[in-house]
Amino acid sequence: MGDQNASEKEYREKLLRMVKKEVKQIMEEAVTRKFVHEE
Repeated sequence: MGDQNASEKEYREKLLRMVKKEVKQIMEEAVTRKFVHEE
């Protein structure tokens, strides 16, 4: 049982890091797009 819990926590943390990376990329793209549109 303890093993399963640990791997689940690791999985969740890895997922969270992936999501944060995606969000950061999307935000940066949105900012870039905004600047392009303002010209």
